[in-house]
Amino acid sequence: MRISILFVAASLAWSSAAFCQLPAIAEKVNSARITSRSSARDGFTRYNGDTLVTRKGVTEKVTREVIVPNGLRVSPDGSVVLPDGSKTALRNNQILTFDGVIEDTPLSQSGTAPMPSGGSQTAGARPDLGLYGNDGITGTSSAVFITRSGVTQQVTSDVRLDSGIRVQPDGTITLANGDKINLKPGQLLSFDGVLKEARKR
Repeated sequence: MRISILFVAASLAWSSAAFCQLPAIAEKVNSARITSRSSARDGFTRYNGDTLVTRKGVTEKVTREVIVPNGLRVSPDGSVVLPDGSKTALRNNQILTFDGVIEDTPLSQSGTAPMPSGGSQTAGARPDLGLYGNDGITGTSSAVFITRSGVTQQVTSDVRLDSGIRVQPDGTITLANGDKINLKPGQLLSFDGVLKEARKR
């Protein structure tokens, strides 16, 4: 009888420790967050020979042609087909907005265009680029996925968040303070850098 009680107590302690693992990891991630005073602007930039795309504080390397609903097309080499069909090339210290407007702007050390003073997007920002439902970064045992506006794609290059976090395709998360953890199945990293349990639909 005493052995049975000890076995049940040990089982409860083990399951309790496993249950508490996510909150402990989440606390580590969330305490290392950096809240940016000014976020990066949405759009395409060129930096160190790469083309980057930033949407709602998430910056990714462009590894294949990106087509925006208005007809704008951007290739990894920085060549651009504008919505009116004309062709151009994106250069360093420029931003190409999702509306197809190229502006000269100094880029940050991460290759993104800082927000104009006042910290708001330029007029005409599209509301359909917002975050809905389970948007964020999740992982399985073999891959990492990013979901934006309900559309999910596999992560194939490093993703950088405004919170100072970087996520690699193998699920390694580098926090703003340099610490590294692994994104586990069932976890969701939101675009503002909060790690939580993924909500099932």
